[in-house]
Amino acid sequence: MYKIGIGQKIGMTRVFDEQGKEIAVSVLSLFPAYILRQTKTGVEVAYRESKKAKKPILGILKKSQVPLKLSKIVHFKMDAEEPLEKSLRIDIFSFQPQDKVKVWGTSKGKGFAGTIKRHGFHRGPMSHGSEQHRRPGSIGSAFPQRVVKGKKMAGHMGSEKVTVRNLEVIKIIPKENLLLLKGAVPGPKKGEVFIQGV
Repeated sequence: MYKIGIGQKIGMTRVFDEQGKEIAVSVLSLFPAYILRQTKTGVEVAYRESKKAKKPILGILKKSQVPLKLSKIVHFKMDAEEPLEKSLRIDIFSFQPQDKVKVWGTSKGKGFAGTIKRHGFHRGPMSHGSEQHRRPGSIGSAFPQRVVKGKKMAGHMGSEKVTVRNLEVIKIIPKENLLLLKGAVPGPKKGEVFIQGV
């Protein structure tokens, strides 16, 4: 069975286990998705129902006998399983409580950030005539007379791919197509997330 899913982050809440212990969980709403075909390195999955799906994608869906108009195709890296004769629908029952999964998505964008926020630099003195409060300080030396590559500096922060591994499935709610994972997943509310068993 393919333990993969694509969904949307709803937010976070808390649930209680049988012993009454409180667990912080992320709530994910899974999209309808279909595995289209196998490749040498994994499987291609179509998702995101849309009236404005592009014609090349609709052609691929028709060839794979997918009944829905889906607008996006993504590749999951995984070992090959039994060959697929036609498209296979992914549903929430591919996950079970206590399964371990990895989740990846796009982290929240923080815009242009300084070195204190971006890299955790210490600030300078706030008094005694100091004018160097939040500046990074020296970025080079007399030799090699240049700034070396990879120097930690101010710049764009966030809005990049982040993967969180070994999250535990706490509960599935099939009626509402919801998946509850222990802990936090990357990205904002309504952000797309990709789930795969480990």
